[in-house]
Amino acid sequence: MITKRTLLLVGAAAALLTTALVVALAGGRHASGRLLDGTKVVLQKVSYSTNQTSPRALFEALLSRLPANWCSQIHWSPSTVRSNTTAQPVLTFWLSFSSPAPESQSISYAIADEHGFEAPMVFNGLYGSYVPGGFSPRRVGLVRGAATFPHRSRRFFFRLYQRAANGERVRVAEFPVRNSWFQNSPHWKPQDVPMEYQTNGFTFALVKAEVGATPPGSLIAPYDLQAGGWSKFRFRVSAQGQPSPGWTVNEMLICDATGNRLRVSGQDSWTFSKQFSHVEGDEIVCLHRWMFWADEPAWRVRVHFEQPSNVGCWIEYLVRPKFLDLKRPSGAHGEQTASRQRREDVSVAFLCCGRAVPEAER
Repeated sequence: MITKRTLLLVGAAAALLTTALVVALAGGRHASGRLLDGTKVVLQKVSYSTNQTSPRALFEALLSRLPANWCSQIHWSPSTVRSNTTAQPVLTFWLSFSSPAPESQSISYAIADEHGFEAPMVFNGLYGSYVPGGFSPRRVGLVRGAATFPHRSRRFFFRLYQRAANGERVRVAEFPVRNSWFQNSPHWKPQDVPMEYQTNGFTFALVKAEVGATPPGSLIAPYDLQAGGWSKFRFRVSAQGQPSPGWTVNEMLICDATGNRLRVSGQDSWTFSKQFSHVEGDEIVCLHRWMFWADEPAWRVRVHFEQPSNVGCWIEYLVRPKFLDLKRPSGAHGEQTASRQRREDVSVAFLCCGRAVPEAER
């Protein structure tokens, strides 16, 4: 006699097989990579919203209806729900790892635009771990929210880096992301460098702005694992045509027309080995990782000049730095991933609003 419980099991198995077939036919396999220790990493979901919720495990809507002892027998566990609300939309990446190893390893993150121009990932919103669920009890998840991303790129690339035993910085994963949040923002027109502004008897001049500058020496850990090129800004302060000594710069506020905005200063971790600015002759030199992408026509840069005997002064410049090296990568995805990363784990599926996009839709 066929019991109700048996019918439920058969129905669940049939539904599971049907769902698996649909996923396979849709080509919905997630992109993946491998850490240097062999741990597989999968980008499960990408979202851009003020309300973030962790992704559900594959077949979770179905399997969560099964009795707990059944789930235990097939070694399946549900995901835990993690959510967050922010005042402004945040781009959030949900990563799943095949072992708990990433929780104790050093991993750096970067975002490259559609041309391969790379900038460090600046964290905002959710940052931590979650339980992705699935058929492996050892699986762990990490969630990373980004404060900025290349809004003007119709696709971009989320990259992970690690340090190899020989000291080499190695890209261990690259995930192409379809930019469903592409926007046509205004194009600001930059002013010519050098540019000067006068206030309170002082002249504050931006005399040079470059991206791709060479740092003056070797980097110390953890600064040596970070992505992106170096920006160098040179300023002069004068009074009545003569250099005015004693001025320093400890912070700048930088924004673009797409809504990306950041505060860079001597207190953050993208300075040159903890040093943000120094004086060379009658010039103030600020060296910092460049946190934006090269396709933007201009940035508003608000600079806080300080002098012990004067009240601090904010000066705003509308500038496009000179990009010293804009060579485009030869491959569609920029430089190649680590040679030890297995080719079969690299998927060309694009992620769009948390789902894989079939080739026909690209």
